[in-house]
Amino acid sequence: MTLKRRLVYTGLCFVLIVGIGVALVATWGMSGGTNQIRNGRAQAIGLVTGLLVAIGWAALWLPVAAALGKQRRAERARNAKPNRKVG
Repeated sequence: MTLKRRLVYTGLCFVLIVGIGVALVATWGMSGGTNQIRNGRAQAIGLVTGLLVAIGWAALWLPVAAALGKQRRAERARNAKPNRKVG
């Protein structure tokens, strides 16, 4: 997957999940009950929305970070000076 495509998917993931979260708060979160109950529902929906965004972004970017780290470790190992005994 190219970087450009990954960035587009990141943006789509954010917009889609936050849009669903806003829709849920507007319909289910604010229907009936006292202010305390409505605020509790909205808070729970916001928490789940943030968690889903984080999971979506992790699924998109952790493989890239792992590959980049592996590449940098291999590069560092190639450029490392050999161990010399002192004394």
